[in-house]
Parts: sequence; C-alpha cells; structure tokens
Amino acid sequence: MIEIDIISILIGATVGFLSKLSYDELRTPKLRIAEITGPFLIAEKIEREIAVESSTGRAEKTLKMYHAYRVRVYNKQKIVFNAAARSCIAWMKPDISQESYQLCWIGGNSSLTINVGDYREVDLCAREVDTGIIIAPTEAGYFQQGYRVIGDGKRQLKVFLRITSENAKKEQKTIIIIPENNDRLNVRLELDP
Repeated sequence: MIEIDIISILIGATVGFLSKLSYDELRTPKLRIAEITGPFLIAEKIEREIAVESSTGRAEKTLKMYHAYRVRVYNKQKIVFNAAARSCIAWMKPDISQESYQLCWIGGNSSLTINVGDYREVDLCAREVDTGIIIAPTEAGYFQQGYRVIGDGKRQLKVFLRITSENAKKEQKTIIIIPENNDRLNVRLELDP
C-alpha cells in the first residue's frame, strides 16, 4: 500500500513536471533574426569653432554622413500560446573584442517588446562616407552618447548578434561585414551550419 502511494506520487510529480515544461515551451515567444536592411543615410551634426582673422571665432556646423545598416528581428506567430517577447535587448560582440556591447533598437530604445507576428529593427553598424570607418551605436543610438568604432573599413569583420528577452529564448546569429567601395558595406547573415 505504501509502495503504491510512493509510486503514484512519483508518477504524478513526473507527469506534472513534464507538463509544466511542455506548457512553458509552447508559450515561450520565438524570436528570429531574419534579415539585414539598408543602407540608410544618416548624418551627425558637428559644431566646431573655427578661427577667423579677427580675435573672435565663429561656429561652423557641418555634417558627417554615414551609410547605416539594420537587422530585422521577428517574433514568430505560433499555432497556439502566442506571447509578446518582453524586454528584448540586442547585444553585439565583434570578433576582435573580448566584451559584448548593447545596441539600440530603432528610435533609440535600449529595450522593447515585440508583439506576436511583428518585427522590430536593431541599429547594427554604419560606415562613414569620407573616412570609411565602421561604427556601431550605443544603447541610446548613434549620436546620443557617442558611438563605438568597430573597424577601420579596410578588413572584413565578423560580429555575433544576440537578442535576449525576459520571456523568450535568446536568438543569436553571426554577421559578416565586408567593406565595399569607399563608403558602403556588404552586411550579411552567416548561414546556420
């Protein structure tokens, strides 16, 4: 009698545990890094003092132009138990760096929610038109708190993009960035093995 009760309890606990795992898996949002978009032309306003012949200087405003690239991230719609992916954060780790950097979503957001069947875009990188350097935004955007220089524009880069979420499994892809011409990039997702 006691053996049957213990066995029943163990079977019930195992079935309950497996049911909970299955339910959690079914209701977890499914993020997918899908495609690269761009280039988009963006500009940085630079104000600097220039010397003139008189003792007073004057301010001159100039623009630095960049070709920017973005990554589109989807929250796939499922047959059952759809859920929005909450507090999504984008991280980039260049192959030449020891640490990951947080990127921003379009609009300068450091995190956001992606609804079911919808997508959002992450600012990934940009190439300065005149110098050819390759930059990445901070979590606040390209020009709010500066930017990170991730390449000199003379060699191919490999970066690892990771999207984390409060309630979804992380999604990650390898992205290849190849400088082309003097001001453009060939940015592509590396195919899964």
